[in-house]
Amino acid sequence: MVAFIHSTESWMHGKTTPTELELTQASSVHARRFGVLGEAWLASGATSFEVYVGETCIWRTGDPHGPGSSGSQSTLSCQQDLGPSRTLHLRVGGVSGPAALRRLTVDAQLVAEAVRLDDELRQMTGELIDAQDQLLALYGLAKATRRRLSLDAVLAELVAEVSRLTGAELAFAALSEAAGGRLVVYPDAGSAHEAALWQANAWVDTSRAALIANTPLDLPPDLDPSGFVDNLVVVPVSVEGTQQATLGVVNRRDTTFSAGTVKLLQALGEQAGALVETALLHEQSLIQDRLRRDMELAAAIQAGLMADAAPLVPGVQVVGRFRPAREVGGDFYHHRLRPDGQLTFSVGDVSGKGLSAALIMGMSRNVLRGASQFLDGPCAVLEQVNADLYDDLNRVHTFVTAFQGYYDPRRRRVRFANAGHSPVIYCAVGDSPRLLPATALPLGVFPESSSTEESVRLDAGDVLVVATDGFSEATSPSGAAFGYERLMDLVRALAAESADAIADGLFAAITEFGQGTPQDDDQTLLVVKGR
Repeated sequence: MVAFIHSTESWMHGKTTPTELELTQASSVHARRFGVLGEAWLASGATSFEVYVGETCIWRTGDPHGPGSSGSQSTLSCQQDLGPSRTLHLRVGGVSGPAALRRLTVDAQLVAEAVRLDDELRQMTGELIDAQDQLLALYGLAKATRRRLSLDAVLAELVAEVSRLTGAELAFAALSEAAGGRLVVYPDAGSAHEAALWQANAWVDTSRAALIANTPLDLPPDLDPSGFVDNLVVVPVSVEGTQQATLGVVNRRDTTFSAGTVKLLQALGEQAGALVETALLHEQSLIQDRLRRDMELAAAIQAGLMADAAPLVPGVQVVGRFRPAREVGGDFYHHRLRPDGQLTFSVGDVSGKGLSAALIMGMSRNVLRGASQFLDGPCAVLEQVNADLYDDLNRVHTFVTAFQGYYDPRRRRVRFANAGHSPVIYCAVGDSPRLLPATALPLGVFPESSSTEESVRLDAGDVLVVATDGFSEATSPSGAAFGYERLMDLVRALAAESADAIADGLFAAITEFGQGTPQDDDQTLLVVKGR
């Protein structure tokens, strides 16, 4: 008689009991092993051969309770450890003696080793199947999102695919503010539970660990599931090397989320982090491209504003130059012929640099340019412009230095007012260059401004250079500033040249002085030379 127990039914008692060795059940390999051993023992005179795992008999050949057996019949038993809380027993009836015991001990060792090897093989097979499932899931995820570049589209495809792969009723991805501050839910109806999902995201973000709850009782006490959570898993997602997102699944009505599902979700989370990084880079690249195009357009507009051809005015040459430290800057100049024949011109410098200064620059230049056409003197222009701009400049905590000049070709004289602007250099023929001082505070410092008007002659050969502090404060590689003295010496050396040559020479000297040092400030000048 041969019996191999294929199910949880005990042959001894006819009752259903749980087996302790899944691998041995229904295993034809073990059946052959036990059959060979049992036949060998029966052939050598034994009446029965039995294999137990714990208290459960999984194999029997012979019949220790059949005809001819008695309570006095000898039985040999040998035990081997199979691992955590599991033991293997071999029992042989009808034999005795040291030789039989040694034989049974060797058989038990061989059987135990075979069972352990089968255990390891089963575990490896399971791990390979899990790995295959994860790879197939990751392939499916990559395939679903391969054509998606925008972050919103990637997240939408991601949560839909995660819901499908895990069998969850709802899947979601939450991104921190640093990664875009988004919550994407699939299906969309799950958005009604946004508050609860954000709470789960916050718990994982704070604890830096996965949240696994197979019943509502497993949820953290401070998490309000709003009554819709039966079970959930939320795992952290690393974006750009730091935890900036979470990936979660909610509710499998038919069963709970197994350890394999948790591992799958963690693998999907790692892939999700890479997808989010790629989408964020693409999004940032688009933003940078738009910003670059906007800056290029702003630079072109600003350069166009400064590119007006100087008006033909009897007795003077007028040349303006502008070189911003960045794409756009806060310096400006303008020149314009009034209906009465006078030339009005101004140079200004907005505190600060870059786009914000350029915005204030455009506003200040237009107000100065307009006021100079309708008001009869430089002081009136600066006072009116200060009144017009004060509220706006004060609101953004900035100010503007400005030089406003009026040249009258009949009197060959420049009347000017200077609102804190420097350097302004005047060099008359035969005299040394000198700085023209400020006659008022910068625009935007006080609500009301008063200015004093000054004037200089501009006969043939006389030179007036109105520059911004990007010239005097230009630095060399050693950190030395160009300074006022060098600038005035340079004007003296160039005074006999044309206005164009003076402007070109000043810029060339500043460039040579810097020797490749990055330009710290905008550099702007206006050269007015008598002829």
